[in-house]
Amino acid sequence: MENRNTVSVIGKKRLLHEHDVAVTESEDSVVLLVGDDATMRQLKRDFLQQVGFHVIEADDGQHAIELFEEFVPDIILLSVSVLGKSAYEICEVIRSMPHGHYLPILMLADPDNLDSVGRSYNVGATDFLLKPVNGEMLRYRLHYLLRSARNFELLQQSKKNNQTLIDGLPDTIVRLTLNGTVVS
Repeated sequence: MENRNTVSVIGKKRLLHEHDVAVTESEDSVVLLVGDDATMRQLKRDFLQQVGFHVIEADDGQHAIELFEEFVPDIILLSVSVLGKSAYEICEVIRSMPHGHYLPILMLADPDNLDSVGRSYNVGATDFLLKPVNGEMLRYRLHYLLRSARNFELLQQSKKNNQTLIDGLPDTIVRLTLNGTVVS
């Protein structure tokens, strides 16, 4: 499960979220790693930490949801194989939560269970990878998903700013000539 180092890092991360600081690279990005196989979680955790991610992990669905509520990670790496609640239920619950609607969720599916890919998308997964997962591919996919999430946040903020400007404009109609001169 979690080690003391991870918990102290997560404490810092909680403060970052309270101040709406967005993280775009793996440095300081927190991954919630969820899967029932302790050995595979350890291998993934070690790799993710080696390439600069901070990792919190859960072996069952309820614990994953509790960790999500407590820490609001930057991205979730969710194996289709999970104890307790199914990965699909976890995904649906997180998507229904205030900070979970647009959070990137990367599902890990077994290659002999391709039905899980479609089902993952149907419950809100952002993307998927088939097991066994190549470490470098995982790293690139996580970076891409984090960059996309950050760009989406920036787009949402720009949309909000533009709407504020539009709402502040008076309700008048101005006629312009082709060169931009006001007619009336």
